[in-house]
Amino acid sequence: MGGLLEGKLGLVLESLTGGAWPTRFAQAFSREGATLVLTYLGEHQKDAVESLAKDLNVARIVPCDVTQEGDLAALTETLRSLGRPLDAVVHSLAFANREDLGRPFAETGAMVFWSPRKSARTRWSPLPGPPRQP
Repeated sequence: MGGLLEGKLGLVLESLTGGAWPTRFAQAFSREGATLVLTYLGEHQKDAVESLAKDLNVARIVPCDVTQEGDLAALTETLRSLGRPLDAVVHSLAFANREDLGRPFAETGAMVFWSPRKSARTRWSPLPGPPRQP
C-alpha cells in the first residue's frame, strides 16, 4: 500500500534518532510517497540522519540550527531550489530554561515563552505580542 502522500513535500526538523516520533513521521510520510527534506542539528547528528535517510525518499539533508539566521536562510534556499510547495512540516524543536525543568510544565509562566533571546522560535510566533501579566 502507499501513495496517500504521493507528490507531497515534507520538512522534518531535528531529533531524527531511531525511536523519536519525528523519525516515525518521516518513515510514514516516505512510505506513503512523500519526498522529504531532513535537517540535523550539529555534526554529531549528521551520520544518524544520513543513515536513516537511506531507507526514505529524501530530496535533501540540510544542517539547521533554528537559532541561526544563516542556517534558516540556507534551509529556505534549499526548499526554494526544489521548485515545489512545502506541504508538511514536522518538528521537535524545544527550548527550556534550566530552572523551568525542575517543576511541572503547567507551572511554567507564559513569559518564559516570550523571554528576550535571539531565537527564530520567538520571532515566528503566531501571537501578536507577549501576553499581559495578570
